[in-house]
Amino acid sequence: MQSTDIDLISTAAFANGHPWAQYAWLREHASVFRHSDPDGPDFWALTKYDDIRMVSRQPKLFSSYERGTMIGEHDPGALEAS
Repeated sequence: MQSTDIDLISTAAFANGHPWAQYAWLREHASVFRHSDPDGPDFWALTKYDDIRMVSRQPKLFSSYERGTMIGEHDPGALEAS
């Protein structure tokens, strides 16, 4: 696996549950990972407890307040069970 294989966005990546292999690769090779999003701004994915703990304890330094969390609109029909 390579960093270009990481996909924490698409529904296909979660079709069979969580992408555990991707999480494991990230923890070993890139525990703080800048994930690109073709439909919005990039975001950071943290996969190690100590990193998450450090970031969560420093909200003035690590915050999405200025830009907020940007969640796009979804097609309601896409959410219906088939």
